[in-house]
Amino acid sequence: MKSVKTCVALLVAVLFVFAAAAYAQEAASDKPVDTAAEKMAEKATQAEEVAVEVAPRSDEAKAEIAAETAAGKIEKKEDVAGEKQAETKEREAAAAEATAVVTEKTPEEKAAAEKEAMAAKEEKAANTADERAEHVEIRTGAAEKKDVVETATAAGSFKTLVKALETAGLVETLKGEGPFTVFAPNDAAFAKIPEADLKALLADKAKLAGVLKMHVVAGKVMAAEVAKMKEVKTLNGNVKITVKDDAVMFGGAKVGKTDIECANGIIHVIDTVVMTK
Repeated sequence: MKSVKTCVALLVAVLFVFAAAAYAQEAASDKPVDTAAEKMAEKATQAEEVAVEVAPRSDEAKAEIAAETAAGKIEKKEDVAGEKQAETKEREAAAAEATAVVTEKTPEEKAAAEKEAMAAKEEKAANTADERAEHVEIRTGAAEKKDVVETATAAGSFKTLVKALETAGLVETLKGEGPFTVFAPNDAAFAKIPEADLKALLADKAKLAGVLKMHVVAGKVMAAEVAKMKEVKTLNGNVKITVKDDAVMFGGAKVGKTDIECANGIIHVIDTVVMTK
């Protein structure tokens, strides 16, 4: 604003000088003094009008320029925002399309996936139960150690085995003095047997007793000893012991949790029921 006023002052001064020069020229040419003075005053008035007009126009120009600049910035921001929004929509559409492609499965693939999920669920449940069995607390003094049958019952993962022992009449045997080493199939192991076959086995007491005795060894055999054996003598014949991929195999069953201490023996958990020939 100060610069505008300075310019106006200079302009007025220049006009006065110009008017004075004109006055001097007219005086020299013998023109009437009053006419020159009138012209000089007229020019001074014009200078003032110009000065008054210049200042508002300068402010208006500044305001107009500022408005145009602001509008340009807003328009530019709107353009950038629009471009970003369009890019985001394109990415979302591409992601949705990729997801649709991935999730599209054939009926066979869906069935396989469901079967795999079910197997994983059963394995997890069996492992959890085995861990519970492995960590069954066996205390002396305030509480006595549990025998093989009581330990299996308390674990909660040998319900079918306990039921089979009761059906075959072997509960009292395994509650005896022992010691016994039991290769105990968990519930997941019995679940591998077709339902009809399992029902038939549980209905045949003699055959059931033979199968169960094949999982019992007289004496206390720790896992480290089992791993060194070629076969182990059970209450119903010999069963081969092999090592496959660092896992000890009792017949065709994989030995999982081992050395679960009981009052009258020890339990090793296996994942498959070993059947008699």
